[in-house]
Amino acid sequence: MNSFNKVSLSQYIVVFICWSVCFQLTSVQALEVEDGLVLYWNFEQVKGKTVKDEIGKFDGKIKDSDLKAVPSKNGLGKALKFDGKGYVHIDQKDVIDFGNKDGYSVALWLKSSKNHKAIFSYGNGGQWEEHEKEMYIAKAGEPGSEGPNTGPVEIVGWGCDWIRGAKADVVDDDKWHHVAVTWNAKDSEGFIYTDGQEGTFEVGYNGCPDNKGNTLRLGFSESMFHSEPFLGLMDEVRFYNRPLTDKEVKTVMDDAKAVEGADKLTLTWATIKNH
Repeated sequence: MNSFNKVSLSQYIVVFICWSVCFQLTSVQALEVEDGLVLYWNFEQVKGKTVKDEIGKFDGKIKDSDLKAVPSKNGLGKALKFDGKGYVHIDQKDVIDFGNKDGYSVALWLKSSKNHKAIFSYGNGGQWEEHEKEMYIAKAGEPGSEGPNTGPVEIVGWGCDWIRGAKADVVDDDKWHHVAVTWNAKDSEGFIYTDGQEGTFEVGYNGCPDNKGNTLRLGFSESMFHSEPFLGLMDEVRFYNRPLTDKEVKTVMDDAKAVEGADKLTLTWATIKNH
């Protein structure tokens, strides 16, 4: 075997070992954060108007526009680009119970330069009704956005509950941010996380269940006085039927994402987004 072949073989062995280690580590991470995961869109498989749910049950349909999957930061992986008009509608009803006995969590990456924009809504698709939920980038002074801060994330259930992010945790700066909200129903505790750090301004809870027959819409505003359709990029959208811990929120943020390319190397999503 000549020296070229020896070098080539050793390089292949190193790459294979690194890939195997990365795969094992990411598999452990995935198992750790799969518990309670009920909805998951990473936008790697957007075909026509269909947005595939990676859990396999609840594919979304693009409505009111031709939203496209576009390259994410540095061209690695894909994100869905929202144009301020279109949204993703999950046709099936009651895909998640925000009022369950344990609680819930929502986590995603986003990039936007605008506030007063809806991340998701959960309602009947018509007039804003009591108990329906909406998560959005807040704008102080807007009717229905009772919090005093502009730029952080809020989630509100009309007449039921609200969790508001801290003033310093703005996400309307046209940069990638990971945001998460968790609600522990047993302890009546809610938290907002921005880039893995907890920063909750205010929590309120009146103890009311979801309405039946609600449907989920990404980037859609059920209540126009809370927000308007999303404008910007979203990626790695996850819904859990339980509250994540601080550690799990960070794990989800850093969860490995296979990057398509010639070498098929695995990079962490946090690294991709922040370079």
